Amino acid sequence: MTWGRRGSPVDIGSFCAHAALSRGYRFRNLSRRCRCCGGRTDNLGRMALILHLAFVAEWEAARAAGSYRISTRGKSLDDGATFIHCSRPDQVAAVANSFYADVTEPLCLLVIDTSLLVSALCDEDLDAIGISFPHLYGPLNLDAVVDVRPYERAADGRYPEVSAQALS
Repeated sequence: MTWGRRGSPVDIGSFCAHAALSRGYRFRNLSRRCRCCGGRTDNLGRMALILHLAFVAEWEAARAAGSYRISTRGKSLDDGATFIHCSRPDQVAAVANSFYADVTEPLCLLVIDTSLLVSALCDEDLDAIGISFPHLYGPLNLDAVVDVRPYERAADGRYPEVSAQALS
């Protein structure tokens, strides 16, 4: 169901998720192929649960504020970021070891049920590297976070792999 700026259902017709977002529309369980980037949106079987790597302090602040708006390390939707970076379970360790290797603050994994998302979700390869990542175009509603797990380094100093089976 797509919702208009004033909260009433509308038919977005032929324009894609990104075009609709730029026009101020909100989404609930959007399920269509994005025409501007070719990304698949929301409720894909393999994307039932996705993850977001977060600082524990930022997650706690979001709980107090009522929504989560951090895009990635050091960037938020309030600072002009256009989406929240997410990962599938098999991608988290590579992201953490590449972009959070020098972090000393505690991290956690937000386990997100995509069927509960209010904002649009696109599975995209924006860097044209042959690997797509889930991107959430808007704030993360807290009720879509079905679990929060500590994410700590292994004995070798690297962040461990996360299996989809361990999340269910």
